[in-house]
Amino acid sequence: MPNNKDEEITITYESLFDILRSEKKNLTLQKLPKTFFDDVLKYMKQKYEFLFKNNTEDIFVSTDKEKGLRELNNLKAIVKEIIERRIKKISDLAIISVKTKSHSSDVENMLDEEKLLFENFLKSLQAYHSGVIENLMTFSKVKYHPDVQTSAEAQENVEEEKFLMVRILNPVPKFIGPDLKIYGPFIEDDIVKLPKKIAEVLIKKKRAELL
Repeated sequence: MPNNKDEEITITYESLFDILRSEKKNLTLQKLPKTFFDDVLKYMKQKYEFLFKNNTEDIFVSTDKEKGLRELNNLKAIVKEIIERRIKKISDLAIISVKTKSHSSDVENMLDEEKLLFENFLKSLQAYHSGVIENLMTFSKVKYHPDVQTSAEAQENVEEEKFLMVRILNPVPKFIGPDLKIYGPFIEDDIVKLPKKIAEVLIKKKRAELL
């Protein structure tokens, strides 16, 4: 289990579950190795490659593959919850920092990417605090113009680029997408929107055509 020492952690399903349990148990951020994200990525890719036996075009579902898929999705769920719980703690620290005008010692337990996230949270909160709260308290017009704004329309366009619309030419059994979800089955002449990588595989196998 991670502690306040900058110790190495061998990434396994069990060690990730211990990290999650520790993040649930403690109100403060737990110290993780600086290479945590890289190590987790390496471990997850190993599991993915084993699942497909280094053949990413072998997307169709077997019983063993479906079991392995469930295990990999459970692993992804643990990693995602660890990150989300740490994000919540980082956002709380930013709120406290704005109120107290001081940084918490927990900043030292952040990974490099988390420190950048914290600083962005802090800047946005400070701008909101001065532009909204302070202005209202002095009977002034509210002003809030953060340096970085996310466009929902631009994000939607980015998401659309990840998919292709295809017509099914031959029946397609259940298969696994790059998001590790199960798609299908599809029958001839079905028109479906699929993840780009999967659509390209089906087109290559002449099971679908691009619309």
